[in-house]
Amino acid sequence: MKSLRILPVLALTGLLVTHCRGQRPLNDDSNASRLSTFKIGELTLSPNASGSNWTSLKLQLDRLRPNSESIKKSYDRKANLEFEDSSATVPYGFYQIVLSYVDAKGQALYESCADEKTKEHNINQPTYLVEIGICSVATGAPAGKTKVEEAQGSTKGEEAQVSIKPVVVTDGTKPTPSTGSFVEQHGSLIAKNGKLLDKNQQPIQLKGMSLFWSQWSGTFWNADVVKTLKNDWKSTVVRAAMGVEEGGYLSNPAAEKARVKTIVDAAVAQGIYVIIDWHDHNALAHTAEAVAFFSEMAGLYANTPNVIFEVYNEPINVSWEEVKAYAETVIKAIRAKNAKNLVIVGSPTWSQRVDLAADKPIAAENVAYTLHFYAGTHRQELRDKASYAISKGLTLFVTEFGVCDASGNGNIDLKETDLWMEFLNKHKISWANWSLFDKDESASALKPGASAQGQWTDQDLTISGAYIKKRLLQ
Repeated sequence: MKSLRILPVLALTGLLVTHCRGQRPLNDDSNASRLSTFKIGELTLSPNASGSNWTSLKLQLDRLRPNSESIKKSYDRKANLEFEDSSATVPYGFYQIVLSYVDAKGQALYESCADEKTKEHNINQPTYLVEIGICSVATGAPAGKTKVEEAQGSTKGEEAQVSIKPVVVTDGTKPTPSTGSFVEQHGSLIAKNGKLLDKNQQPIQLKGMSLFWSQWSGTFWNADVVKTLKNDWKSTVVRAAMGVEEGGYLSNPAAEKARVKTIVDAAVAQGIYVIIDWHDHNALAHTAEAVAFFSEMAGLYANTPNVIFEVYNEPINVSWEEVKAYAETVIKAIRAKNAKNLVIVGSPTWSQRVDLAADKPIAAENVAYTLHFYAGTHRQELRDKASYAISKGLTLFVTEFGVCDASGNGNIDLKETDLWMEFLNKHKISWANWSLFDKDESASALKPGASAQGQWTDQDLTISGAYIKKRLLQ
């Protein structure tokens, strides 16, 4: 995006008390996060924002519960665009966070948008993303966003290092594809007669990476990662696997939606496709939440050619009839927003029974069906099911696969993966590999400790990562 000028954005470094993935009781005030070394990074204003005559940044954290308190900090702007080091003690709890940029007379020029002021942030975990929309005080219009993202800290006893860094921000308007990009060349995608077609009615095969569960890999959900995938790996699609349960969307919808928007905006800026994935094994129990989520996403990205909706990751212990009914409900909500975007639907048994879907497909336009496989476990029998589905006219999209066994951390089978690649290329089936993360397991593309800002060297890649990157570059 273009901007009139660059202004500072909040960055923090410090310590956050953690108990691994567990959560401490909220009434235990002894458990506090120590935020220190406040340093200013960059805030990019939107093209319609103007003025840089602000002199200080004011930060206010209002703790709502279990015990209320207000923490206020003010930082003067320096000639070198840095603030003096400072610190604040923040106990675990639910907070509202307000930022404001003021001029020499103390008049606010930019501040947290109205909806941001009432948003609740549950600060109780070692990784936590905050995205604060900044609006012009004079007009109330979006002026930009301050996004601060804590790095996934390695624990030492009961402490985890937290790093909050500045990132490129958006202006709150619907993004458009970059000039001359892959998406501009191919446009909106259409599932038709067993093929995925581009705007020219020509078959197209997308290839790329799936991000790991958002609630556990938030540091990798940033624009630099998407840029690296596009420029260095030549990915044409990235999958935003938004976790729903286990501390995901159901627990913290604002943070999870912020992560999704970050990846979508980055993909649009890079001109590649992006899959908004409801990463849930039990979506039938969360139909209302899924409808609300996809209604909002469809409203934001209706007919944005980059955006694809995946409404059910991997159904388990349910019938195709149940999955179908759920998908039809969510698709109806998406189409109610006049969004004609491609929709991808899962199938029973971890999205492997596409043959069942083929016998009773969804009666809706522009719907594809995801096929998931892990080469160390799923072999010719699953390819036969896929072939049957294709013969019946289903458009398949492999939104997730691994080069190892189905556990994600078992034996790697590159010979079987080669057979799968031949099959996918033969039928021009699009794919996204699981996963772009540094977790210590076979399915990860990155070695533990690899940078969350992209630009990885060959030494940063696992066996899986090196194999997939080579495939993408072919």
